[in-house]
Amino acid sequence: MHQDDRYEYRARLAHMQQQQIVKAGARLAQLLNAVLAPAHQSLPGYLSQPAALAPWLSDPPATPSAALAADLQAYFETRRYAGTPRAELARRDDSFRAFDVAARFSRTLGKRLDAQTTPTLLKLMDRATTDIGALVAPMKRAVKDGGRPRPLVAFPDEFHCPIKYATLPAAGSYPSTHAAVGWLWGQILAELAPEKAGELLSRGIEFGDSRLVCGFHYPSDLAAGRLAAAVLLVQLQQDPKFRKDLASAAREVARAPGLGP
Repeated sequence: MHQDDRYEYRARLAHMQQQQIVKAGARLAQLLNAVLAPAHQSLPGYLSQPAALAPWLSDPPATPSAALAADLQAYFETRRYAGTPRAELARRDDSFRAFDVAARFSRTLGKRLDAQTTPTLLKLMDRATTDIGALVAPMKRAVKDGGRPRPLVAFPDEFHCPIKYATLPAAGSYPSTHAAVGWLWGQILAELAPEKAGELLSRGIEFGDSRLVCGFHYPSDLAAGRLAAAVLLVQLQQDPKFRKDLASAAREVARAPGLGP
């Protein structure tokens, strides 16, 4: 069988299987949600009403299509990371809230980023994360409502990272909110520490790519999430409260102590 035909066949097979798998995943999510759901209550966003994302994004790749074949090829190629340090990095990158994500970027910046050293930065990123969630939400339909099934739902026998968030299997894959968060962190930290801009932007991309390695997203999900982050940042830069907090965060980052050896 030709390689492209193999990917198309797997996509069609996944479409036939997804309804049963999603139902089972949803039931499991209901059972685990009380135990695994994050307890953190996020801060309100900066924007009362983020601009609509729909004009910027197309629908996820159709079945069949060359774009879907490319997504599937990238997904199956990254299954080779099972049991490797890259898979462990991806597992640890399965973070969302600012106080967790800060630790994922701290090593790249070479400075401590936490509630003691950079409280305004964490508040800023917490609020921006709320904004990115509000921006992405209208595009991110649950699978039962026609949203795109995640790779771990479509191919449950393939390697994936442990499921940290109980609602993950039932949530749509497109676009990736985690990839948006990673790119937002990379962009904002690059502005605060321009001498490290290249490394921080690369880390923002790597953070999103961890979702592919984990089997939680396809590449087109990640690209859509990063576009959402870019759209949001343009809006945030026009908000006086965000700009004020950004200036304060810049002073915190400049004073933040370096990491030990």
